[in-house]
Amino acid sequence: MPTNSPSLLVPATADALVESLKRAWRRGDPPNAADALRDHPELLRHRSLVVDLAYEEYCLREEAGSAPEPEQFCRQLPVFVSQVREVIRGHRVFADHPELFSTPEVNWPKPGDNFEGLTIERELGRGGFARVYLARDPATGNRPVALKLSQHASGEAGTLGLIAHPHIVAVHWARRVQGLHAICMSFVGAATLADVIESTFHGPTANQPRSAQTVLGVTDSTAAPAVHSVPFLTGRESYPNTVAQFALQLADALAYLHQLNVSHGDLKPSNIILGPSGHPYLIDFNLATGLDDALIRCGGTIPYMAPERLRVLLGEREGVGTAAPTDVYSLGAVLFEALTGLLPFKPGSFLDPKDLARDLLRRQALVPPSAATCNPEVPGALAKIIASCLQFDPQNRPTAQALVQQLRHHLDRRARRKRALLAGCGLLGSIALAWQIATTGTDPQPRPEVAAPTSPAPVPAKPTTPDEFFQRGCEFLRNDDIASALKDFSDARVARPDGPSTAFLAHCYARSSNHKVAATLYKEAAKDFAYNKAWVHSNRANSLIRMGTLDDFREAITEATAALKLDPALRAARLNRMQARFLLDLDPKTEVLKNPDECLADLEAVMAQGPYTVDLFHKAAHVMAAAEYGHEERCARAVGWLRESVKLGYDAKILAQDPVFRVHLTGRADFAEVTKMPSGERPKHTQNLHIVNPLESIPPAR
Repeated sequence: MPTNSPSLLVPATADALVESLKRAWRRGDPPNAADALRDHPELLRHRSLVVDLAYEEYCLREEAGSAPEPEQFCRQLPVFVSQVREVIRGHRVFADHPELFSTPEVNWPKPGDNFEGLTIERELGRGGFARVYLARDPATGNRPVALKLSQHASGEAGTLGLIAHPHIVAVHWARRVQGLHAICMSFVGAATLADVIESTFHGPTANQPRSAQTVLGVTDSTAAPAVHSVPFLTGRESYPNTVAQFALQLADALAYLHQLNVSHGDLKPSNIILGPSGHPYLIDFNLATGLDDALIRCGGTIPYMAPERLRVLLGEREGVGTAAPTDVYSLGAVLFEALTGLLPFKPGSFLDPKDLARDLLRRQALVPPSAATCNPEVPGALAKIIASCLQFDPQNRPTAQALVQQLRHHLDRRARRKRALLAGCGLLGSIALAWQIATTGTDPQPRPEVAAPTSPAPVPAKPTTPDEFFQRGCEFLRNDDIASALKDFSDARVARPDGPSTAFLAHCYARSSNHKVAATLYKEAAKDFAYNKAWVHSNRANSLIRMGTLDDFREAITEATAALKLDPALRAARLNRMQARFLLDLDPKTEVLKNPDECLADLEAVMAQGPYTVDLFHKAAHVMAAAEYGHEERCARAVGWLRESVKLGYDAKILAQDPVFRVHLTGRADFAEVTKMPSGERPKHTQNLHIVNPLESIPPAR
């Protein structure tokens, strides 16, 4: 199975082509990475070269006095937008702190060069100050090794030299050579977990993952040497079970590091190498620190950083805790993305790292999402384990060792269940069941260990017409079977494209947290099929808010306003407009709303009637507190709503860490009292007030 993700192996011809393009631009040719990629589409297979080319264009245009608008520039390369955005963020840091960028030009080795007795074969990847090469060691029979060269010294070699773990890459030697810091490591493969995520969820043929073949199709293509005699994956495992296996091995590696008083400090998909048969390895210990040290220095990649690390980035030093729980949080974020293709808390599109950190910290204070909601194939037990890693309060996260035990229990339990099912079937039934388990995955929720019912639940008749598909989809939706409803609405839409099937399909995608597809389908229903319903506009506003860019927030305000013109009493539309205005107008530096009046008007209308939820009380307090600095009455109302949120189960201990509440409510006796309240029991079923259930909005019959 060939990979559809960009390769990390950079052939000399591709590298030479990029260098020639950059030289031409420096001589005066207009720099344009998008045009270059259209002329040379083969470069799209090499992520590091594409990002390098885009960054060269950005720098040259900036030097010429015509710097592009950063976000618009990033979007011209849609497949690589996040990587390009991350590089430009770094560029902004260096622009603000030029003393960090006082490094000379480096004559990096080329394929065929000899470096410290090693023959350079090809480049594996590059960063701002380092490059990694695949090299051969003639002294050991041309053994393949990974050679990392860096302009700056780091403690990586010293850290790795003390470590011997089957899922952490081993170091052979480290020394300073030709003005560069060189580390020679075992070559265990070139594909990363980031490649798997890209290929599975975002590539040109992306689809819902079904088995470990999704992973092997990427890893086997790298032709990495075999270093383990027993295959890690056979290809028959379900995709969620494969990720659970990764999680177990990586958690075990973290537990080992923590026993040695070492924190990795920068866990992310691109720092997890996948070797032959899918063996995972931790790499890149540049930001490794001691566990017992407070988080006194900032490090990591913002979308995967724990709240404590974000607070350090924002200048806090008191009460941020130690490093071990931050590794567990980052691993949880990595696993969530590996299972769903989505980050658990999608950051905004801010280019200033501190603005991005403030925005993400605010999102992280919410209840962690469930991976099973975003991908129904994920077992509920596994989703709960990952959610526990993403708890805002580090004391509520498991230790790495406890995580190992939880994952091992989860995998053992599923293996026992599979064996029990197979043992209870005849030979033919066993073969069929084994095939089903291996190729279609497992139940989205673990089944209770009780006797099976004597009579099966009624199953709707198999549809044959578009109306029947639509009606059965509505029945599935009533029963909260989102995956089945999505399929039926999709089939109805294929058989007869129209507004209702398109809008209901959009609703199912939104319920599955695929808001980009949902927003597109909602727009299609309203615009192309004239299905101009208030709930369609309101729900699209919610999906746009969840997508998280400033342009999305602006469009969400327009959609919510359109919904209110059709139905002035639609509470969800007013709540969505309030939330979009809050996210758009909040100044991340002062935590004060720039234009509070319209936001407050929507808030008062929303709070005038029930029902009320913990999420609503929390958001209402945000808006009221941020409307004006030092306004006594508004601050008192905000504290009152926070008290209600704690009664409904919100964790009071983390309120003081919220950026808005810290600015506006710190020092108030009533707020201090709320932060010490015991949290009430959360309701088992909480309504999402941002979403209108289409079944309640219109009759299902068409």
